[in-house]
Amino acid sequence: MKTIRLILIISLLLSVFTTNSQTYFHNYSVNEPLSICGKTSVFEGLFDNANDFECVGGQSKMYCSFSPAQNHMLGTSLTLKYSIEDPSSGLANINSSYKIYGPFGFYGAPAEDFAVLISNGTAPILETGVSTTGIRTFNGLILADHFYVVEIVANTCYGRLVVETQTADFPCSSKKVVCTDCIPKFQPVEDQYVVSAWVREVKNSGNSNAAINYTSQLKLTSGALTPVILTPSGQIIDGWQRIEGVITTNNVGNLKMELIVTDNTITVYYDDIRVFPYDGSMITYVYDPVTLRLAAELDERNYAKIYEYDEEGKLIRVKKETEKGIMTIQENRENSSKEQE
Repeated sequence: MKTIRLILIISLLLSVFTTNSQTYFHNYSVNEPLSICGKTSVFEGLFDNANDFECVGGQSKMYCSFSPAQNHMLGTSLTLKYSIEDPSSGLANINSSYKIYGPFGFYGAPAEDFAVLISNGTAPILETGVSTTGIRTFNGLILADHFYVVEIVANTCYGRLVVETQTADFPCSSKKVVCTDCIPKFQPVEDQYVVSAWVREVKNSGNSNAAINYTSQLKLTSGALTPVILTPSGQIIDGWQRIEGVITTNNVGNLKMELIVTDNTITVYYDDIRVFPYDGSMITYVYDPVTLRLAAELDERNYAKIYEYDEEGKLIRVKKETEKGIMTIQENRENSSKEQE
């Protein structure tokens, strides 16, 4: 699992956009939002209750949708701007409010149900805001390759909507592929997590480090929070010592992990690095890349159950890592005698 959490900057720009477009928007309902995509693309058009655009109580409601790219890298901003212009003056002096719904898909609400959830008021709301004179910037927690809907309510029955993108991180796909069985990128929300790993130190001469406790470290940093440094502890088992600790991530959702070697006379190996929620549990499996047989099963504490097979592929032995070392918990042997002629 990889840590990826994105930052979306939505700027509500109340400035002048020069345009001669006379294209009229039809009602972009929540069932069919305007798809925003591409790099430095401008989407604009007039809305007018005299041209079949619904205006209720002096307000016009529009919906836009976007989806950050799957390969968007952490720390790179996504920028989306919008304004409501007065068509007669060309000035973006019309007030509006907005809501950002999402995420839909994967860990969020089902993507295929977004219209129903928004309509009945049960969709997750990421942010709300009211435009004012000048530039307003929104920083939010945006998940890669998820689906979001922006609801814009303009305080007028006649105006021009201008939406502008400034990055290449809005893919222009005609269809949103929803994969409920896919494993999304690891993007931790603000919470506590258990981090564990195994480390092995080998002298550059080729001999194992004879230390009672290894000195290599695992450093974790989440935004501006104080870094957490985890060190090995417990018994060294077959040359490996376990690292385990609890960290707290910030609300940006990024998590930086550093493997630190404190002694330049040794070679250090890290294995079975795992991160999972503090109130959860995790079991992982290791398969032989050639035979595809189950080679090991790592329990909630990252201790392995090791499976050994004979040349015919039959399970002959099961071993278990414990705090006291590796123990054999099961052994099977089969013998067949040759019939005498």
